[in-house]
Amino acid sequence: MANGDAHHIEVLNPATLSVVEQVPTQSAADLDAALRTASTAREEWLRVPQRSVYLEAVSELIAAETESIAQVLTAEQGKPLTQARLEVGVAARAFAYYAGQRLAPEVLHDDERRRVERHFHPLGVAGLITAWNFPVALLAWKAAPALLAGNAVIIKPAPTTPLSALRLQGLLDKVFPQGLVQTLVGGNDLGEAIVTHPGIGKISFTGSTQTGRAIMAGSAPYLKRLTLELGGNDPAVLLPDADLAAAVSGIAAVAFRNAGQVCIAPKRVYVPRDLHDEVVDRFVDHLRGQRVGDGADEQTTIGPVQNAAQATRLTRLRESVAADGGLLHAGASGPGDLPGYFVQPAVVTGLDESAELVREEQFGPLLPVLAYDDVDAVVRSANRTEFGLGASVWSRDLDAAVAVADRLDAGTRWVNQHGPAELDIPFGGVKQSGLGSELGREGLLAFTESRITNIKKQSDRTTP
Repeated sequence: MANGDAHHIEVLNPATLSVVEQVPTQSAADLDAALRTASTAREEWLRVPQRSVYLEAVSELIAAETESIAQVLTAEQGKPLTQARLEVGVAARAFAYYAGQRLAPEVLHDDERRRVERHFHPLGVAGLITAWNFPVALLAWKAAPALLAGNAVIIKPAPTTPLSALRLQGLLDKVFPQGLVQTLVGGNDLGEAIVTHPGIGKISFTGSTQTGRAIMAGSAPYLKRLTLELGGNDPAVLLPDADLAAAVSGIAAVAFRNAGQVCIAPKRVYVPRDLHDEVVDRFVDHLRGQRVGDGADEQTTIGPVQNAAQATRLTRLRESVAADGGLLHAGASGPGDLPGYFVQPAVVTGLDESAELVREEQFGPLLPVLAYDDVDAVVRSANRTEFGLGASVWSRDLDAAVAVADRLDAGTRWVNQHGPAELDIPFGGVKQSGLGSELGREGLLAFTESRITNIKKQSDRTTP
């Protein structure tokens, strides 16, 4: 967690370790007050006939403030400004996308005897708990559908990246009824209070599998509706006929983006043994074109990792490579004498399935490349994990690639690409990678409950 006293958090710039800002924190008592305000605001919100107009206005405000939000995002999160601007754009488009969605009743059956309709009702107040890797995009992914559905929302950003959420809160306040959207800043105690509070009917969380399990346990007494987007250890499988240039370029673009802190990033690459060395050389060539540094520098392509705990964990994983018999292949320049949480990006060879870096989700710029001899064996290896968020298969033979992809245990299986998560496509994990879906229409329905209205049109009895 960021530094600070009992009532404030010091938000650090992860590249320079300087204090960006001190932010007041909120308590469980503040949550009670926020929920009282939210309840009143939601009554007003439910009377609004065209909620989509409000979402469109938010989209326009975010787009107009792209540069100022991106500057704040880079300062607290560390990612390069070019990536921060793209993330803000995703947030603007998320509000615009959901502004175009509708929740009209669905007619399930209609004949001379009866009509059956399915209606969608909001859940009340939704608690949105976001992660530090994409604090702006994740907030929009959750808040836009929750609000369109008629809910009030309480946003809890990660304690190391609250500033961009507060910046967005200022824009949301210009559009929505007072108290409908509120951002509370705090640590684990506040998160636990949100999860266990009886006044919150829905939790949408992005973060670790361990925390996701705790949320399930904490919310169980109230049978809260949950959407959990959790960890992943995504495999990328190159088949023997893969276009190596396209595969390496596509995998590297995601694996090292945001310093590797991407839920759906490829985290293990499986390559036919006779192509292994060439693929590794291509990855190293890619790294030679990268510059590690302060994200505020327009020349930087890979920034620091976001926080001290993640830097410490990645340092441990990096040190484990030699102990597990592996080799690190670096190539990027920088970061010079900057004091921040920098982890030199590298491709890693010589490891097997038992290596810590292969078994765990690294969530950083260390990418193991493993050789394989048999496609059936590599499918078993790819599935030998508790996670199942994403996976990709690369081949010129689309039928062969799809056949392999269909055998992979993942919520999304990409062919000849790895990512992106798209606004109109449901996104979620299997196994220990999550529960439910975000994005697309399913992401909207996740903030509603379904109620059936069954209408009898005429009597079943015949008239004598």
